[in-house]
Amino acid sequence: MFKSRDIPPDRFIAEFFQTLTPGVIPRNQFIDWVQIKSKCKAYEDVVEYFQEIPSSDSKKVAAEIQGSLLSADDPLHIIKGGFELLGHTNDYYVSDRDNLDLETAATKIGEGSEKIAGQVAALLLDLGLRNVLLQKDIESAFLGVQVGLESNRRKSVGGAVFNQWVQKLLESTCGLLGAAYELAPELQISYKDSRNGKKVDFGILHRGKVKIGVEVNFYTTSGSKPSEIKRAYENVNRELNQVGVELVWITDGAGYLKMKKSMEEAFRVHPNTYNYEMATKYLKEDIYEFLK
Repeated sequence: MFKSRDIPPDRFIAEFFQTLTPGVIPRNQFIDWVQIKSKCKAYEDVVEYFQEIPSSDSKKVAAEIQGSLLSADDPLHIIKGGFELLGHTNDYYVSDRDNLDLETAATKIGEGSEKIAGQVAALLLDLGLRNVLLQKDIESAFLGVQVGLESNRRKSVGGAVFNQWVQKLLESTCGLLGAAYELAPELQISYKDSRNGKKVDFGILHRGKVKIGVEVNFYTTSGSKPSEIKRAYENVNRELNQVGVELVWITDGAGYLKMKKSMEEAFRVHPNTYNYEMATKYLKEDIYEFLK
């Protein structure tokens, strides 16, 4: 346990929530309008095509889409446009009965496969495309879907930004420790039995040997991470301590506002826990004291 973490849980919780950072994404990055406008432009012709399809009869719609796929120079463009209208951006689609690679399907359709074209058309309708086609303004519907997809992007962007913050802090710490110390991202640490191990977001090494592992998480919504820490980290700490490694957890975000009890329980199991402001205040000295 690091020196500053030897405190009562209630004191830790009080400071953790007093100094909590709710979010890391600036207002001007909340929605990537440049990317959205680019995608709307890229699928402008597909959206216009779907706008013109008579939507009164499902069989006629399916036949129309099948025919368009077979006659298109680039059927993949129409297929992806249809899935984009349904909020699906991956290059493949899976369900309890499907395992569809969009590019492979488009290639077979380009070779003249009426069967695959019919299956793709039917799939799009089964997923609800006809509900979109019933809208008077599909262009606006497409824009709305793209804005809705931004919540997924923000999750990944927020985590990446927070990782960058922590990386800069750890780089500064290593600089203070001296040239013998270095920071390694995405590091796998082997346990004593060498058959198992723990992958950490960052590792601090002294002359090539791992001394500290750092886990980093940021949550804007509530989740199960503190409970996972409580269940798993007691064993992880024991295993890492046996190979001379101390584990640090740096985590933050508005999601913790509804997880106070879980966070307190996690701290009891894993005291080397910080939010970003606490890490900025204590971590450099804690690591220095631990490694000197």
